[in-house]
Amino acid sequence: MKRKKNFLDTRTLLIILIVIVIVGGAYLIISNLPPEENYLTPETILANKETYLNKNIKVRGFYLREEFPLVVSTLSTSEGRAELRIDYSNIANATDNLIENEKYDFTGILNRQDTPTGFDVILVLEKFTEV
Repeated sequence: MKRKKNFLDTRTLLIILIVIVIVGGAYLIISNLPPEENYLTPETILANKETYLNKNIKVRGFYLREEFPLVVSTLSTSEGRAELRIDYSNIANATDNLIENEKYDFTGILNRQDTPTGFDVILVLEKFTEV
């Protein structure tokens, strides 16, 4: 006598389980990705000053302390670089915590600062984090 075939034999059941584990693993990996961070560069801000005025923005760049505190995208001075002025007077111990030539994410509000030739912008910091 011939043996009856089961509807789900062992091989089919094993393939179904493997597919379920792969799909479940892919779902877990995709759903637990870190959130995408949106940040601006000093070049973008200075090219579109009016767009970002009086808005809370996040800028990624290197901290420099020259005449006044700056954020720049690159430390290279061989070509012209955009320099965004920052004001960290609202943050306690900012001068102690900021290290020159280190990369940070600066969060703050972009304010207008009138000059004789028009206007400039300054980023008033609310917080900063090292990258």
